[in-house]
Amino acid sequence: MIEQITPDQLQSRMTDSDVTLVDVREVYEYRAGHVAGAINIPLALIPVRLHELPADKELTIICQSGNRSLQACMWLANQGRPSVNVLGGTGSWMMSGKPVVKGVPA
Repeated sequence: MIEQITPDQLQSRMTDSDVTLVDVREVYEYRAGHVAGAINIPLALIPVRLHELPADKELTIICQSGNRSLQACMWLANQGRPSVNVLGGTGSWMMSGKPVVKGVPA
C-alpha cells in the first residue's frame, strides 16, 4: 500500500526534515509553478533517471492532481524504493494558498 499525505502534511515534513520531493509533471507544467525544492523528472523518465535520486531515502512524489504521482509511487514500490504520494498534488498545494516557484532552478 502506498502512503499518501496531504499538502499540509508535505509542508510540515519539509519544515521538519530533509525531504526529497520529485515533481513528475512535464517540464512546461513544472515551469508554470512548482513547490520550492522539487526536482522535476517527468513520469515517463523516472525509470531512466532513477539513479539521480538518493537510494537511501524515501521519495516524496507530486504531480498536478495526485494521479501521475501515484503511478510513479507504484512503479517505485515495484523497484523496492519507498515513496509517498502527495494527494491532490500541486493543484491542491496552490488551492490551499501555499507558494510556488515559477521557472526552473538556477
